[in-house]
Amino acid sequence: MTENPWLPFLLSSGVEFLAVIIALIFAPETLPSTKAPLSSINVENEDTPSNKEEMSLLLLVFFVATLSRQAMALLLQYATKKYHWSYSKATILVSVRGAVNLAAVLVILPFLSRLLLQRAKLDAPRKDLWLSRGTALLLTIGTLLMFSAPSPAILIIGLVAVALGSPLPLTARSLITSLVLPNQVGVLYTSLAVVQSVGILIAGPLLANTFRWGMKLGDTWLGLPFLAASGMFLLSFLLISSVNLSRRPRVHSA
Repeated sequence: MTENPWLPFLLSSGVEFLAVIIALIFAPETLPSTKAPLSSINVENEDTPSNKEEMSLLLLVFFVATLSRQAMALLLQYATKKYHWSYSKATILVSVRGAVNLAAVLVILPFLSRLLLQRAKLDAPRKDLWLSRGTALLLTIGTLLMFSAPSPAILIIGLVAVALGSPLPLTARSLITSLVLPNQVGVLYTSLAVVQSVGILIAGPLLANTFRWGMKLGDTWLGLPFLAASGMFLLSFLLISSVNLSRRPRVHSA
């Protein structure tokens, strides 16, 4: 630890990444293939190049979003240095974030889902697409506000926006699941675990060094990790916006 404080973190993340790789290679698909005769099933757009492109875009979204979300680990350090708060005072921000997160997942997300399904008459994948776009946009705006935050009030507004955007992994996971056949879901989720593990592995040292660089540049740049996160969330929003659901696979029984 005295030589390199990141060594235990990197070692544990490396072991986790190795375990996920092993699972990806050796774990069988848990859902058996359909027993229906091949002649009675028509699969549209299965593994077409366009469908693989949508899958790649959303896997990249998970990687970028995982990188960006780790910036929130620096929230307490950022608040104490920028506003000269004590850690006990700064922990109020954690409570605010947790309360809004809970409201977003338990109340707001189900309400919006029902609204889009029943009022807007969207199917489930398109509902997830719009929710993913909205949450990614909230995360982009929220982290940008947290970077600038000339006052604690602006910081809290940005934090609330970030917390409201916290369901992004949930909606994006549901969205990407709609792009694969049911007997491919197990492999998909293992791939997602690999992508997220790599994101976590890279994010810690990257954002810590970004924060250190921001401190060297002066008080204005203390929130540099949040600016970096905002840019990555913007990239996620653009990637999600380019997803075309008309090419997702559909299974029909003859």
